[in-house]
Amino acid sequence: FRFDCSEGGVTVSVNGAEQGMAAFKGLGSAFVDVFMDDNSVSPTLKDSCVKTWSSSGNKSVAASLVELASFSNQGDSKGGATQHKLACAAMRKKIES
Repeated sequence: FRFDCSEGGVTVSVNGAEQGMAAFKGLGSAFVDVFMDDNSVSPTLKDSCVKTWSSSGNKSVAASLVELASFSNQGDSKGGATQHKLACAAMRKKIES
């Protein structure tokens, strides 16, 4: 199984063949949160994902996924949104280094 998360939803593939997409705004980031946040449902899967995405070519994509997941939790106030963007930029820099 492969799950590709995006802003538009989650695409599911089996043995390399795309089977379909659950297209709901916010589903991709929610899916990432379930598996990758501090309370992930599977720490072993989280570790495997981190190892897989640790190559220099994949770090930018991984940073984008983390950023996408965190946008669903950003503050509503203008100041909160600015602080959130700065935090995301710092997180992206750390992930890509």
